Amino acid sequence: MEQFSQILLQTLSHDNQTRKLAEEQFESIPINEKAQFLSQILSNPEKFSFQADQDQNKFKSLITLALVHLRKIIDNPDSEFQDLLSEDEAIKINFKNQIIEIVNKLAPESEKLNAQKKLGDLIAYSIENLCEDGDWPECFIMLVGLSGFHDLAELDTSSSANPIITLPITLNAFITNPDILKPLGNSKIVEFLTRSFQLKHPQISNLTAKATCSYLINTWTDYEDLEDDEQKEEYNQEILAFSGIMGYLMESMVKSVCEEDDDSVIQYMIDVVEEECLAPLLKDGFNDIITLS
Repeated sequence: MEQFSQILLQTLSHDNQTRKLAEEQFESIPINEKAQFLSQILSNPEKFSFQADQDQNKFKSLITLALVHLRKIIDNPDSEFQDLLSEDEAIKINFKNQIIEIVNKLAPESEKLNAQKKLGDLIAYSIENLCEDGDWPECFIMLVGLSGFHDLAELDTSSSANPIITLPITLNAFITNPDILKPLGNSKIVEFLTRSFQLKHPQISNLTAKATCSYLINTWTDYEDLEDDEQKEEYNQEILAFSGIMGYLMESMVKSVCEEDDDSVIQYMIDVVEEECLAPLLKDGFNDIITLS
């Protein structure tokens, strides 16, 4: 394991020869072994952390690399590792449990490790590639627990982690895969987003704005499959439920552009505006976005 971690870190070396050799060694490791090594590093980060600042930087790099490479393995449907999981349900269940263990272990320190987005992506891609129909109750419970809004689900989702640190993990996962919180239902998703905005935390507000847009666009995709007027009317009412948080969206967009020189939120909003089937929402208080875009 120590040798593998050193190879991983050496792929970042400034020395071309060292980096090239490390990359070749890393690629030569069978993918099933690679997934196992990466999971072990992330499940047992305490074995690789040190006190010295220089070593702490190496530790952060090691965690970052392990998260990125594990996510890539999970997101490759044609790999031997995916074949292994498909053939053996017990191994698949064990691996899914490892993902939950990794997130729970790293979540409290995710801000210091700059790993909130990477953990969110790991969850989102795991749900997409490891679960049929996105059904993974244990992961859903964990995500609600990390959000800090335990009362939204009638389940034991309590978590001792600071939600200001861990909520961004849930939001990043939600942005990447808007289906992950569907078990809550539309009204509670609206409440989840509203309460996230009401924390008045710049990073969380920014992510919540993107998550809102991502969910709306994903919902619009489902609209195309609706055939009768009754279903479409029900859809329109669900979309209109979001009109109450449009003010928070506008505020987040203005702050990100004017105070942080960040146009990422407005880009998400432009994507929403361009979807014709979101017209009911646009007419109910979203028109200003068209002017600003």
